[in-house]
This record gives sequence, structure tokens and C-alpha cells, in this order.
Amino acid sequence: MMFGGGHRHHQPMAMPPRTLTTADIDAEIRKQNLGIFEAIAREFPDDYDAMLRKITAAAQAGNQTEVRNISRQAVADLRHR
Repeated sequence: MMFGGGHRHHQPMAMPPRTLTTADIDAEIRKQNLGIFEAIAREFPDDYDAMLRKITAAAQAGNQTEVRNISRQAVADLRHR
């Protein structure tokens, strides 16, 4: 498209949103090298998997606050064990 002084302005094409998976969430957590989550994964693999499923559902819904709350709750639960 041409506007104004003959400069071309391109509108970026919107990419369709990709649905996050538990593997995506797991990879992001592991990429951050957060020892507490590594400990949860190692010591309590079932709890870690449950946490991943909850975080994935919240992330897919676009609820960042819920993602943080689930993460914090997982850490708090580990500290009580």
C-alpha cells in the first residue's frame, strides 16, 4: 500500500495463536533454571505434572494471574513437605 510521500507501509500479517501445551510450559520453566521447580519435578513428579496441567490450562485461557498463583502455590506446598 502506498501512503503519503510514496513510502510503502506494510501491515504485518497476524499469525494465528498457537495453543500452548504442557511441553511448552515445561520447556519454559526448565529454560528459566529455577531450582525450586527442578526440585518439585525431581522429588514430586506427579505433583509437578499436575502443576503443569493447571498452568497450561490457565495459560491457554490467557489468565496470567492464575498462572502465577498456581506457581506460587506449588512452591508453598513443597515448603510444607
